[in-house]
Amino acid sequence: MDEFVVLKDKTIEAIYENFKSELDDANLEFARSLNKETKISNTTKVIIVGTITPHRGKGYFYTANNRMYEKILDRYFNKSSFEKIRQAIINTDNKIERKNNISKMKKELNKKGIAFLDVIKSAIRIKENASDKAIVLCSIDDMAFQKIKQHPNIEIICTSQLAQKYVKAFGLRNNVTTLPYFRKSDDEIFFEWSQKLKSINI
Repeated sequence: MDEFVVLKDKTIEAIYENFKSELDDANLEFARSLNKETKISNTTKVIIVGTITPHRGKGYFYTANNRMYEKILDRYFNKSSFEKIRQAIINTDNKIERKNNISKMKKELNKKGIAFLDVIKSAIRIKENASDKAIVLCSIDDMAFQKIKQHPNIEIICTSQLAQKYVKAFGLRNNVTTLPYFRKSDDEIFFEWSQKLKSINI
């Protein structure tokens, strides 16, 4: 059973807007997914699905240090342009520069057939905590996953059991694999992910 409460997106927003001060005093923050940044197309080979992007993501999926790119993608692609672009995203406070670099990151991902989605659309969670256990209230973004039904051959890799639970609940016909990237050594994580990425020709 989930330890958080699932509500409609507008309800989560209303709670945040009406109780900002109280939530801040309780060490809670509002978070929104970046699903609108994702484009699924006929060239997409795999969608990496998490619960909701960590607070340090700086405007795009899992770009913070010690997350998806650094542990897996930077290494898998032999520290190609991913690492340089990711560092540019997280090391600037200039919104225009960050937006331009996010566009570059999207292009790099699209070339390799990789996309990201979150199962959660919005959430109220403990501040600066990326754990699923930090989520108190949330809304589920089932609409973002409806478009995947048009692409049943796209592989889906879930980064947690919670993400897998909701992906399965969406009724997708895609092949779904769950490969968490925590509570293991970096080498174990990389081996599992690299084997999977190779199997789908990425």
